[in-house]
Amino acid sequence: MIVIIRADANSGIGLGHVARCLSLAEALAVFGCRVIMVSASALPVVLLSKAKGVVECRVLIEHEDESQAFFDTIGSEIPDWVVVDSYSIDARWHSVVRRKFGCRLLVIDDLADRPLAADIVVDHNLSRDYQVKYRDIATPSTRILSGPTYALISSDYAAVKPREPSAVVRSVGIFLGGTDPIGLSGDLLRICRTEAAFDGDIELVSTSANVHLDGLRRACEGSLNVTLSIDLPDLIDFYQRHDVYIGAGGGSTWERCRCGVPALVVGVADNQRVVIEALGSLGAAICVFWRGPSALAEIGAGLRRILTDHQLRKKMVAASLDLVDGNGALRIAAAMMTSSLRVRSATIDDAQMMYGWRNHPSVRRVSRDSTPMDFDSHLRWLKSALESESRHVMIAEINGRGVGVIRYDYLSDGHLEVSLYCDPRLTGIGIGSAMLNAGEGEMAGLLSAEVVVTAFVLSGNESSERMFARAGFVERDGIWRKGLSPSVARPSRLHRGGCA
Repeated sequence: MIVIIRADANSGIGLGHVARCLSLAEALAVFGCRVIMVSASALPVVLLSKAKGVVECRVLIEHEDESQAFFDTIGSEIPDWVVVDSYSIDARWHSVVRRKFGCRLLVIDDLADRPLAADIVVDHNLSRDYQVKYRDIATPSTRILSGPTYALISSDYAAVKPREPSAVVRSVGIFLGGTDPIGLSGDLLRICRTEAAFDGDIELVSTSANVHLDGLRRACEGSLNVTLSIDLPDLIDFYQRHDVYIGAGGGSTWERCRCGVPALVVGVADNQRVVIEALGSLGAAICVFWRGPSALAEIGAGLRRILTDHQLRKKMVAASLDLVDGNGALRIAAAMMTSSLRVRSATIDDAQMMYGWRNHPSVRRVSRDSTPMDFDSHLRWLKSALESESRHVMIAEINGRGVGVIRYDYLSDGHLEVSLYCDPRLTGIGIGSAMLNAGEGEMAGLLSAEVVVTAFVLSGNESSERMFARAGFVERDGIWRKGLSPSVARPSRLHRGGCA
């Protein structure tokens, strides 16, 4: 599958658009996609280092028509998906591109200020009602993937183990985005020393794309216990080596939340206002919106609170960790790839993968048997299931990567019972519906006569109820039922007497 991403990065708009698209590209590569990044100019060094080995980068060929420039740049490539992360591109461009290639289109947005013609809109900012937000500008069929659970940050953050907030703040990290367009970093350094009277270590992080870099270097050279770090390959270690963080309200907000670092967040652009207001109301950060030099005193007061109140810092960490788990890019990539989902017979080699999913708390919570299972017991169960004449266990895959398990059991009354669960990182994106559709297709190839397929859903599991209803199941007396007829068009690839 070919995915082409259209996004830009420069000193005016910052690096965030391309940075988050590279996180998506990384996840798409996991599913075997070839990804091409198209930008209006060459990417800054810090982004090129992240793109290496993940995407092919092309500079947009100049043309007075934006869509024609895009066509000229990609040449003979025929994309399956086009991803757009640009506030200046709207439904007119989207529609032209979709007609040209017959492709699907994903838009990364948070403004909701222009018409969009997309199959999927991703908005990882916090909002009261995303459906209302996009109701008048997206098509009725557009799917909205919304909230920080879809935050586009590197998959490396999923493995981060946040540490407990230190009782005493020993160091502060400052990062105002890759370009710091208003040149605020130096002011924040001064506030730390003067208004907040902090005399510990301070590290400022920036990139070579920052036009204020020379002045920032001079400010750091004249201060004790201050380090300036340029073009870090990633920021995970930076977030984790400091007790308090000061940053802007862009994409790095979600990286910081995942690392669980107490923070003072400064909104430096209009589209960040909704983010910092929500973070503040949730207690995940102390937030100030930049409105000029008059905001400096408010920043200083907020910083003093964070530095001196250990309990406040602990509450911030707890609230932040509830928002982001680091798997947002993987979820979005999988949502784009659900049409590629296939099922195959399970084997004993799948035992470890299945065990990790089955024992996850989110899976057990909606299972008929919610008790944890030890691996030896799971292995015995799987061996028995694979040898059974009355059970079919299948693994759902997207381009060879396992994403879920679906099982059909013959009951004593001749009916089939279906049960399924997916990789717990991939819930809520349609994987279950795709698994059910693929599983029915395979089982139909085994049948000689119509059977009734039943499913049991725990009370309160509304997402599963909606899934089965969409698939044509009807609920009666707590059991969901659907007739399944034999398929004469295509025989099943499953083994008739078990799945070993």
